[in-house]
Amino acid sequence: MNIKIADFGFSNEFTFGNKLDTFCGSPPYAAPELFQGKKYDGPEVDVWSLGVILYTLVSGSLPFDGQNLKELRERVLRGKYRIPFYMSTDCENLLKKFLILNPTKRGTLEQIMKDRWMNVGHEDDELKPYMEPVPDYKDPRRTGRTPPP
Repeated sequence: MNIKIADFGFSNEFTFGNKLDTFCGSPPYAAPELFQGKKYDGPEVDVWSLGVILYTLVSGSLPFDGQNLKELRERVLRGKYRIPFYMSTDCENLLKKFLILNPTKRGTLEQIMKDRWMNVGHEDDELKPYMEPVPDYKDPRRTGRTPPP
């Protein structure tokens, strides 16, 4: 299974080695460097956002929230969030790789894919980056034609 998550508001094209400087996305999922107006690397802010998504899926609430943008910004920049009592230690340890204020110390996607919590049930075959399949233009599901008998 390969899950794709999108924010249908704004996005940015990223090239390795080039810093970005636009504030794209939904504020509750934004990394601290976006609130600080700093130039940033795309993958690091994506890792932060994935951490917010994981926290929300597991707990049912956002790790950082506020009555207004100023309050939300202050909470994100503080970097403190509550770990629910029912969250497993492995999940908590994974979140601590995502939600790190310093982007250079934040986990990479490769490190996160090797995390124990991410691989529960797949210990013998850890997660690997998704590779788009080579398109088969003769596949009748793509062409809408019925294959010959």
